[in-house]
Amino acid sequence: CHVDARLDHLAWDLGDPMGAIKAATGQNLGFGFPGLGAGFQSFHPMKGPMTTQTLQDIIGNEPLHWRGDRDGLEEFNGAFLGLQGDDALLTVQEMQQYEDFLATITYPPNPFRNIDNSLPTDLPLPGHYTTGRFAPEGQPLPNGDAVAGHDLYRAPNMDAGVLACVTCHTLPTGMGTDHRRLGGVYVPLPVGPNGEHHHALVSRDGTSNVSTKIPQLRNVYEKVGFNTTQPVNHFGSGFLHDGSVDSIERFISEPVFLVQSDQEIADLVAFMLAFSGSDLPSGSPTALLEPPGTSSQDSHAAVGQQTTLVSLANPAPQQLRLIFIMLRLADLDTVGLVAKGVQAGASRGYVYLGDGLFQSDRSAETKTAAQLLGGAAPGSELTLTVVPKGSEVRIGVDRDRDGVFDRDELDFGADPADPLSIPGGPGVGFCFGDGTGCACPCGNESPSGAQAGCLSSFGVGGKLTASGVPSLSSDTLVLAGSQMTNSLCVYFQGTLRENDAIGSPLGDGLLCAGGAIVRLGTTNNSGGASTYPFGAEPPVSVQGAVLVPGTRTYQVTYRNSASFCTTSTSNYTNGWSVFWSL
Repeated sequence: CHVDARLDHLAWDLGDPMGAIKAATGQNLGFGFPGLGAGFQSFHPMKGPMTTQTLQDIIGNEPLHWRGDRDGLEEFNGAFLGLQGDDALLTVQEMQQYEDFLATITYPPNPFRNIDNSLPTDLPLPGHYTTGRFAPEGQPLPNGDAVAGHDLYRAPNMDAGVLACVTCHTLPTGMGTDHRRLGGVYVPLPVGPNGEHHHALVSRDGTSNVSTKIPQLRNVYEKVGFNTTQPVNHFGSGFLHDGSVDSIERFISEPVFLVQSDQEIADLVAFMLAFSGSDLPSGSPTALLEPPGTSSQDSHAAVGQQTTLVSLANPAPQQLRLIFIMLRLADLDTVGLVAKGVQAGASRGYVYLGDGLFQSDRSAETKTAAQLLGGAAPGSELTLTVVPKGSEVRIGVDRDRDGVFDRDELDFGADPADPLSIPGGPGVGFCFGDGTGCACPCGNESPSGAQAGCLSSFGVGGKLTASGVPSLSSDTLVLAGSQMTNSLCVYFQGTLRENDAIGSPLGDGLLCAGGAIVRLGTTNNSGGASTYPFGAEPPVSVQGAVLVPGTRTYQVTYRNSASFCTTSTSNYTNGWSVFWSL
């Protein structure tokens, strides 16, 4: 029934002739509004056809069902036996797990809202027709102004000259209020023993079931497709609990609603189509005709917007405008923004931090929006996607949410999809001078598998490794350089892997540790080898001012013969990458 936890567009007659009549006592009957508290009846087990309701955002919005005849999810346990054919009821723990799962299901972006989540003011209404209240029926409705429809929805006396639409269908969800009017003020009702709420029921909406919960309106647009003025229809049921009203415009055209023209009907239809919940007012405890509403769990209209940039110099029409809007909305903190692409042959991810800055999937690397967009090229296309606020770090740079970014994990041989797999040990080498990455300055590549830098005048490449534990609270890391010349050398730290970890030619070797460089210390090699710390020097993390967990890169530069390779007198070991933990 609940396809994708939503609708099947069918009405089911699931009455039970052997069932018991249930009293409506304990419910928020008429929510204390003058004249709405009488006429309620008990819930009869033979309830008649009921259209399938969505499971989106139902937890915390009790009672449940069209009639509000279920106090909470716990009262559906019997359906696992009677409808699903299970052999046993769910346990208390299983029911709680089921409820926790349902609480994660929210409403998607509304397709009729503008990209900034505002209401459209000139919305075409294909498939919506006049009903005969004003113009002859079956004619296309004019474009609708949802902002004007919103104003009509809140207008006093629209309903029978007494109520506003919003009096019963409170904003922002359309559900009845979870408050009750006492002493001229709407007072919130206490939750029940299982955390259930008490949204309002009414008894005067003309349905075949007298006692009825005021339904939410955020998926009205999904029910469009049945219209009795047309010979061909998409669906066979429409609105109300039993689908007996074919279209939104038919319901709005009922004589009880004091609309004045087909344009007002079109404006209200536009508002109903764009009724997503967010960015709508929520009523007031002191406003008689506009009681407080319950907050809505729905996505911003921009969520899911996506564009792939091939070249900043030759973008698709309107593409830069869309990217600017994405950045602006993310700056407003209403949505998240991520970018994905292939750079230097590796899949990379980025999350937008705001103010024109992106964090990469390597903790020590950030790029400005201009730098990131400017790097897009054929074969290195960049795809930007708007995501729900709060999900951007997971989607962009830390898929398993273990606090270690994806590329940092891959750099150290960990699995970015497994939260139990995190980098450990003293680090890993990279940027070898064996020709697998950037070429050495004068063909002085070291042998494949040597895991060292470019060859020196001695015919070997300088090599850097490490031992110990890279922990900020207990740093025992020791950097060890070997296979160098017996000369002065400098140990230094970077924040990035230079040139996407393949290095850049410098002197007789490759610069591997890039970004913000910190000089750790200088010493003389003995036997072509040395270590840092040398003795009494501060630990690596202290000397390098590593204050928070993340990746740092290390390298050693050493003197080489002036007559070898280039005119420079320096060469470099391979790079070494370390992930610092707490």
